[in-house]
Amino acid sequence: MKGRRSILSVVPFVVIAVAFMLAGCGGGGEKQVTTVSTGSIEGRVVSAKTRGRLMAALLMGASQTTPVLSFEGNRFRIDNVPVGEQTVCVRSGDSRGAVFVAQVFPNKVTNVGDVEEKPLGKILGFVYEVDEQGNKGNPIAGALVSARPLFGGVEAQSVEEVPKGMFAMTRTDANGRYELLLPAGTYLVLADAPRYMPATDTVTVVELQEAECNLGLM
Repeated sequence: MKGRRSILSVVPFVVIAVAFMLAGCGGGGEKQVTTVSTGSIEGRVVSAKTRGRLMAALLMGASQTTPVLSFEGNRFRIDNVPVGEQTVCVRSGDSRGAVFVAQVFPNKVTNVGDVEEKPLGKILGFVYEVDEQGNKGNPIAGALVSARPLFGGVEAQSVEEVPKGMFAMTRTDANGRYELLLPAGTYLVLADAPRYMPATDTVTVVELQEAECNLGLM
């Protein structure tokens, strides 16, 4: 079941690294210690409503590293970010923000320049067990939930059919709940967890509104 409601609550700026595209590691033979190459992302928040001042910041998201966030005035910097194409969300207190892709290089700083805020929306819901008859079971903690944009109104049945591009990713909490802050648009939402079959749904995000998307895994 999907529904929408206003999300005009006031919260601090949040810089969210919502998705990390990580290079795979080779296997076989003896177990080896893998070192993850990292770099940094920096930029400046531009917001007429807050007069360009970054009031507070919080870094969220799962990664092979622990990214470190710092800020000064309206400038932000994220260190210890895995090398590769990263999706970053810069969020303001009234559900405005910007989502952009930054290419991170080893031991270098990627400056994204000025980041202009725009209204965002949210996808949220629960991931839970479901049997063959569709009966709802226990919530699934730690399930991986991703949202990839569908371009040009394209409908897709699986994530493999979706055009490559920016995507957001998070994990469910202990109650199986998740949420993703995204620009307006239509997304393919995918939920997956070990020992379960993945499930997908198509969700349309509207500015300053919430779209509910609950997914059952067998």
